[in-house]
Amino acid sequence: MDSQDNSLAEDIEFIFDECKRIMDMGRDAFKLLPKDEAFFDLPHPSRKGNMLCGRATAKRIAKLADEAGRRAGLSCRVTHETLRRPTEELLVQRFITEKRELSKKEIDRFLGAVGRKARSGC
Repeated sequence: MDSQDNSLAEDIEFIFDECKRIMDMGRDAFKLLPKDEAFFDLPHPSRKGNMLCGRATAKRIAKLADEAGRRAGLSCRVTHETLRRPTEELLVQRFITEKRELSKKEIDRFLGAVGRKARSGC
């Protein structure tokens, strides 16, 4: 993998590590989080509700969404929301639910799927 692919893989690992960290937090530690950290979430793998992920994770999700839009040629044609929502859904589906490995090939497929799903929203 080249440096960009490594960066994308690190972003995805960070996203899931951060979700796990927040889920494993005790009630008292969770209360100490800044209030604006609780406004970011991902769909839960069970498709019932959401799991909190925090602000830093939301920034990395936005980066992945932007990359998917750039690769699909949708950068100035769709809203950020049109890219972000399928990024979140497919991220959880492919790498948590389906337990796909975090390889260059799977990341490329993931970004392509996000682009195709966002294109249908054009």
